[in-house]
This record gives sequence, structure tokens and C-alpha cells, in this order.
Amino acid sequence: MDAETKHIWTLRALNAGLTGKTVRYDRDELAMLRQEICGIQFMNPLGLAAGFDKYARAVPAYERIGLGFAELGSVTPLPQPGNPRPRMHKLWADQAMINHMGLNNPGYTEFFKSIENARPQLKNLPIIVNLAKGKDQTDPAADYVNGLKTCAGRADMVVLNLSCPNVTNFKNLQDPDQATPILEAIATARHKNDITEPVFVKIGPDLKDDHLQTLITLCMQTCINGIVATNLTHHRPANLKTKNLPEHGGLSGPPLRDQSTQVIGKIYQMSNGRLPVIGVGGISNAQDAYDKIRAGASLLELYTAIAYKGFEVVPEIVVGLANLLKNDSFTHISAAIGADHKAVERLAS
Repeated sequence: MDAETKHIWTLRALNAGLTGKTVRYDRDELAMLRQEICGIQFMNPLGLAAGFDKYARAVPAYERIGLGFAELGSVTPLPQPGNPRPRMHKLWADQAMINHMGLNNPGYTEFFKSIENARPQLKNLPIIVNLAKGKDQTDPAADYVNGLKTCAGRADMVVLNLSCPNVTNFKNLQDPDQATPILEAIATARHKNDITEPVFVKIGPDLKDDHLQTLITLCMQTCINGIVATNLTHHRPANLKTKNLPEHGGLSGPPLRDQSTQVIGKIYQMSNGRLPVIGVGGISNAQDAYDKIRAGASLLELYTAIAYKGFEVVPEIVVGLANLLKNDSFTHISAAIGADHKAVERLAS
């Protein structure tokens, strides 16, 4: 069974309750980890990354297995088959993955119907929808505005995916000259339609510092609420143990960990901590999660670690994160966000 087929069956088993144990956290752990970000209550900071469930197949199960939120998608206005298979590859020696899925998804109608059917079963699980432009769309802003309007009242938060590495020219949407008309159109649509859902932008890990600073400034000027950092990377680090790698596709997992954490730190510093960051990329254990919190992330997301370690990794990270906070004498996660930079500032003063 190839990796993608196994993933599909895992989602079906999860939705049917055949896998993934029910998780209940200690009261003190929840008190330390509960946050309000952009007006949304998160019971804990660990969520599901986009790409894991593009069809919204197993939404109620994510709360049961202990996640604090779920980012679903990417989704485009119309259904897309994506790239030819095989398009998902496990790098066992590196506990990593390379995929070039090509934004396969069911389109808005089926996707949002699945979310609406799941809503009555949820207690405290915020739903984040990751939007992408259609493969053949020549006016990207039109698809993102369409998606934003469709999400209104259906999603708790919206993410604009401007950095997918698996569709030709897609990752270039995060370049300032292409991002500007998209984000300006989003700002106008939010104002005209009184759309109150927070909007984040998902960026890739390979942006140069000057482009990153320009993009952050643009996000703040257009009232974007936060950043998801980071998407997959096209780079193939020299220290990868796996050989004969696929030529195409984005790399995820531990090889991306440090690069992603560095980008989170840059966003925190460049925005003076004013843009909340959802940190994703290479989180495999509680220490990885804590490093991203201290670098400046307010929330965190998993994908590849679940593929290798199973759903049990979720409570391991959440409980471990609470213990690491206690060890450093933090009484609440908010005090640890960006702590590495605050420590440097204290030393400099």
C-alpha cells in the first residue's frame, strides 16, 4: 500500500473511531495552555496542519484525540485531481516526507458541506480553512476573495495559502509584487462585506529576509491578522540520509525544523511581536514545540510526526509542553511566546 492510500484509510479509520484514543488533559495543563488568539479560544496550542485532511473527512475526531484546533484544506473553488500518483513519499531514514500532491481537493461545495455536517459534534475545536487559488486561475485575488466570502460564518479563521510548492508558479504568490493585489483585495472584501473572521497568510521557508520584511509590512498595512510559518521547502539538505529522492515536491518533517523555527523568530522580531504566528514544520516532540513557542509562535501544527508516530504523539507533545513551561517557571504559555528574543533584549539592555 503506497503512502497516500494508507493516509486515506487512516483518515477513514479515525473518522469511524477505529484508531486514535480519546484524550483528556489535566486541569492545570489546560489552564497553562488555554489562549485567546484573535478573539478565538484555543483549549491548547497544538493543531492539525493543512494538507492532512483536504476533504474534511475526520473533523470531529481531531477534538477527541486531543488537538486544540484543525486547519483543513487547501481547498479551491472547483474540485482538482492534483498531480499524477505516486505523489507522496516517506523518507524513513529521516522521518520526513516529500509530496507533490498538486492541490488535490473536492472544491468548495463538498468541502464546506463536510464541515457543516461536523459542526454539531464539536465542543471547543476551532476550524481553520486554508484557501488556495485554482490551478488555471489567472486572477488569484478573485479566488481568494471568493474563498473568503464562502468561509464567512463557516470557518473560525481563514488562511491564504500563498506558498504551495507543488503547483507551478504558486509559491511566487508570496513575492511582494504578487501578494500586494491579493492582500489589498482581501482587505477591501473584508471591509465591504463586514467579514470578521481572522485572516492569516501562509508563507514558505525559503524567503529572503528583505522579501520577508516587505511581506510582513504588507500584511500589517492590509490588516492581515497573522502568519502561518512555514510551508514545505524545495531544498534538499545535504545531511539527508535518504538517497534517490524525488526530483519534485516539498520536503516536510525534521529536516525542515530548524529553518522553520528561524523564520518564526524573524517574523516575531520584524513585526515586534504584533503578528501572531502559527508555527509548523518539523515538530516531532515537546522540545521542538517549545522551541517554536520561545521563537515567537503562539500556536503550533503537526502533520509529518503523526504520519510516523501515530496520533499518540498529540498528547505527548501537549503534556510535554506544559512540563517544559513549568520547568522554566512559566505559569502560562503567553509568557513564553518570543521568550528567546526577550532574553536577548534584557541582556542587551
